[in-house]
Amino acid sequence: MNIDRLILPITPQTKVEATQNTWMIFNIPETCYKGRKKAGCAEWRRTGLCKHTLNARGRYMKRRLEKYNDYKAAILALAKSAGFELPMYGFALYFYFPIPKRWSLQDRTAMHGQMHHRKPDLDNCEKAIFDSLTFRDEQISQLSGHGKFWIDTKIGPKRTDPIGPGYIEILFNQPVYNPLGVEWIDQSKIISLKATMDYKKRREAKKTRSYEKSGRHKKNLFKKDDKIR
Repeated sequence: MNIDRLILPITPQTKVEATQNTWMIFNIPETCYKGRKKAGCAEWRRTGLCKHTLNARGRYMKRRLEKYNDYKAAILALAKSAGFELPMYGFALYFYFPIPKRWSLQDRTAMHGQMHHRKPDLDNCEKAIFDSLTFRDEQISQLSGHGKFWIDTKIGPKRTDPIGPGYIEILFNQPVYNPLGVEWIDQSKIISLKATMDYKKRREAKKTRSYEKSGRHKKNLFKKDDKIR
């Protein structure tokens, strides 16, 4: 793709860390079906939480992971539609975050284009992009520039008017720092988007086979010796 600048029209997000056992929260029900004949146990009918269902922290983590997975899928889809692949070096990443709707007009005007000094962290924003577009982060050897900024995307003058999304800017063909003055090898080498997509499909298929082979999907989660938590 012979361009110098690409805009991804999506609000930047942070990377969400997942542990080895995090996948289990997607296999624990959020609705209690104990007894099968009634709409859950008495505790679940009263509070919406019980020992047979995912706890409050698990639900929160599940929502975060679902949002992050949707974000990665959207980045991958945008990359595919634009027909670009991430180079290993010689590019810059800039993140633009929409100013919150609750801010006053004076603050919005003053902060438009200013540096973004709040969470999410810059390195986590970059990690989310790399997780979306490559399965081998070690292939990224150098960023020629990176940063995050505020941007006013409010639609309309009223405080209750909605705000538009932020965006991600990728600059290509940027200068590469060469501290030892050596001749670069494979300067045009890029990270294959097709290989990344194929790897993600194989990984998901492997997880599914492993889960089905374990037989956990057939287990009765409500046995006394097989408590959820």
